[in-house]
Amino acid sequence: NRSAILDAAEGEFMRAGVTMAPLSVALFDVDFFKKVNDTWGHAAGDAVLCHIARVLREQMRAGEYVGRYGGEEFLVVFPDVPLAQAAKACERLRQAVERSVATFESLEIPVTISIGLASMPG
Repeated sequence: NRSAILDAAEGEFMRAGVTMAPLSVALFDVDFFKKVNDTWGHAAGDAVLCHIARVLREQMRAGEYVGRYGGEEFLVVFPDVPLAQAAKACERLRQAVERSVATFESLEIPVTISIGLASMPG
């Protein structure tokens, strides 16, 4: 949930500040999510969010964190991962979501995500 991912991010931020270890954080946003809700309803939107969470969880590596940040946004925390490596991980996650198809009742709903990435130090 939101408080758990924010607690994890804050803890890793504090640790990185003390140890000077790299830390990368990504914010994922579901593309055209309003269109999903408007076209097929909020239950379909919920199914899409659950699907994306499942895909992200399956792709995450040990020590990485993922959680829902807001409406259709997910926060991913990459402790001890510098920017270039985190960018590759984000692209891997983006492709995994793009290759997948969310289902709701008899519908197949293609989904994609956009990603913003920040890293420290730097």
